[in-house]
Amino acid sequence: MRFEEVRGKEVLDPEGRKIGTVEDIEFKKDGTYSLVIKGELDETQRVREIEKFGDVSATARFEAPLSAINGIEEKIILKKKVDELLEEKKLTVV
Repeated sequence: MRFEEVRGKEVLDPEGRKIGTVEDIEFKKDGTYSLVIKGELDETQRVREIEKFGDVSATARFEAPLSAINGIEEKIILKKKVDELLEEKKLTVV
C-alpha cells in the first residue's frame, strides 16, 4: 500500500470510535515505521498527558507502530482502545 492510499484514512478503535486520521508516516532508524494520527484527546487522556508533560492541547498527534494496528483497509483499526495503547506505550502522543 502506498502512502497516498493511507494518508487521510480514518483511524478507529476496536469498538468503532473514531480516533483521528492518518497525517504522516514516521520512519525509524531501525527500519520500522509508525503512522502519525491527528486526533483529539478525551478529557481523561488529556489530564494524564498534562500530568506527564505539562499543558497539552486537546488536539494531539499519536504515533502508532504497526504492532498497534489490527488492519488497514477502507479504515484503519487499532488493536486496542487508545487508553490501553497509551498505557502500554504502544501509542505515544507526539
